[in-house]
Amino acid sequence: MSEKPFENFKSYQKVVFNALSRDDLKSPIYKKELEKSFELVKNLQKLKFLGEIKENTQLYFEVLNTKTNITQKYEIQLVEKLRLLVQDNTEQWSKPLCNVFDVNGNHIFWKEKSLQDIFRNISHSLGQDSTFDTNSWFSNIKDKNGETLQQLINEL
Repeated sequence: MSEKPFENFKSYQKVVFNALSRDDLKSPIYKKELEKSFELVKNLQKLKFLGEIKENTQLYFEVLNTKTNITQKYEIQLVEKLRLLVQDNTEQWSKPLCNVFDVNGNHIFWKEKSLQDIFRNISHSLGQDSTFDTNSWFSNIKDKNGETLQQLINEL
């Protein structure tokens, strides 16, 4: 999912969507900002929400450590909701803040990284080579009952 259409959201929110920040709506600067903010709203309306997994949900995944030949287990605690959205006919998972723990309870924290990035980075750090399918993250990350992310979203 492209984040480019939304990259100026915070500026528009603070300046354009705040009526007290404008003193002359006829000014070309404010007119241009208003036009861009309407474009942003149109892009937001194109997003389709398919479902979410609530914050504080615990998720798990396992990866084979090719150096030791031992399967490593990891726990993910969602700090924010994990959402599945569609933009331009492409499904995309959100990038929630989360805490990641290894099997020994050691805390690993990736701020603002996607679950796909976390899975890929850990997999590669354990010696998985380029032939390892790191795109299979959504079927490898499961809840405590063994249901995959896709199954959890489909149940909603």
